[in-house]
Amino acid sequence: WECVDANGLHHLIWEIIDNSIDEVVAGYATEIVVTLKADHVVSIRDNGRGIPVGWNEKNNMSTVETVLTKNHSGGKFNNNSYKVSGGLHGVGATCVNALSTWLEAVVWRNNKKYQAIFANGGQIVQSLKEIERNHDDNLTGTQISWQPDFSIFDPNDYDYQLIVDRLEQLSYLNPKITFKYINEVTDEQITWHSEDGIVAWVRDLNQQPERKPIHEAILVANADGTVNSRKQTNNHIEMALAWQFTAAINPVLYSFCNNIETRNGGSHVDAFYEGLLKALRARMVQQKMIKSASALIKVDVANCLTGIVAIKYAEPSYSGQTKDVLSSSEIKGFIRENTQLWFERFLDENINQTQAILEFVKNERDL
Repeated sequence: WECVDANGLHHLIWEIIDNSIDEVVAGYATEIVVTLKADHVVSIRDNGRGIPVGWNEKNNMSTVETVLTKNHSGGKFNNNSYKVSGGLHGVGATCVNALSTWLEAVVWRNNKKYQAIFANGGQIVQSLKEIERNHDDNLTGTQISWQPDFSIFDPNDYDYQLIVDRLEQLSYLNPKITFKYINEVTDEQITWHSEDGIVAWVRDLNQQPERKPIHEAILVANADGTVNSRKQTNNHIEMALAWQFTAAINPVLYSFCNNIETRNGGSHVDAFYEGLLKALRARMVQQKMIKSASALIKVDVANCLTGIVAIKYAEPSYSGQTKDVLSSSEIKGFIRENTQLWFERFLDENINQTQAILEFVKNERDL
């Protein structure tokens, strides 16, 4: 948390969104609403289970207050709560509270509505209390609202487009979930809801004139299983891939781990390309399009690809603090083998499109 510029200001928003996303991934939330208000106030609400409101004996305060004031107290440390998590193991909300002039938590749970208020870097101003009954017995969720402390942060404004782009990405990565953006400063409202997820994302990206697809279908690979790391055995992993070969010579590939964008790729992207290469090399050698497997290299495939690589993994490791590069080497075999398996299945079942892909890759390689 050394970053006090605009990046740090937006990071507060990402941390609270990540907590709501964890409820989505765990299957409890279907809607996330981000509201920007005057004076840099942000409010983020989800319809998940709501932060538990019971008493925490160890810290002599409610669980809501514990989660918002004590590091490493979030549910993400309990493997039974979340198989995978984008948040920083429960410290995100605590840090947001510590870097705010005030923060309010509202929880809908147990057919009741609760509120806790903090100020001056996380000091409890109002302990958690019930403020009214729920008139809708099915209403659950959490709303976190805060104002950043500009004695800590540089006086920057929010980059509205950056926030909009992030929410749009999340709507593709989490299909069938509704994301709402409400900007009370500019009087703008946007709602996203994607039924087809990353497949729709690839399709939308390739609607740009310069990215004409060379085959009709978007290739999709989904798999889940476990891998072993040095820390732990049987780490849960899921992968969702979508890609399409295009006539463009500039690749477009977005990669994510636990809904966090890995801007500079990493082990999951490397394994994805390795899987594609193994499948293509075998076909092109078989059809005598290349003399040996080594004649086809990564750039021959990557340069004409539009793709999304999204994984969910229980124990990710990153290079550096910004999560730009995933460094978990133990996941590579799982992703490479499943990418190859799904691609080969597609090639077997779509002869015409297979030939279009092989001919195109060969021509690009020969240029």
